[in-house]
Amino acid sequence: MKTLIAAMLCTTVGSFLSMNASAATVDHEDIVNAAGACVAAFSDQVVRNRPTGVRNTGTSAIYVTCSVPGPYFGQQNYYASIRAGNFGTGTQSLNCNFQPGWTNDVSNTTSQGSFPGSASLPASTVQWLVFQSADYPAVSASGWYNINFTCLLQPNMELQYIAYHYYEDVGT
Repeated sequence: MKTLIAAMLCTTVGSFLSMNASAATVDHEDIVNAAGACVAAFSDQVVRNRPTGVRNTGTSAIYVTCSVPGPYFGQQNYYASIRAGNFGTGTQSLNCNFQPGWTNDVSNTTSQGSFPGSASLPASTVQWLVFQSADYPAVSASGWYNINFTCLLQPNMELQYIAYHYYEDVGT
């Protein structure tokens, strides 16, 4: 009987220890309001920072640049995205370049490349433009360090949020 109890105890303790020995990950999604993360790319462009985002109140398309810090090393990325709204009367295109990383001193390009994306937004709608890490395996393998976008924002369009979804290795 003592042998049976000791064997059961060893099995239970061994199972518990092996569960704790595996790496643990935490699922994160950070969302930032575009009003605090985006600015007009050129000073002569008409952009309005609103509580709900950054809106082009002019009559022609403008470039808007957005940047938010992302986690550094050891993260496994899932996606980065930007949410836009079309407050115009017709369908409009949103064209953005996703540029993870930081500026290289020599070439003035981001260290992890530039990836174009676009979405068609009907009038009076909002939509997410999503950049999946699976589409950029060479970049996402090392982690996206900063989340940067440059978007061509049509009149009466608004950038609202930037989202960054990742898994963080928190150890055992």
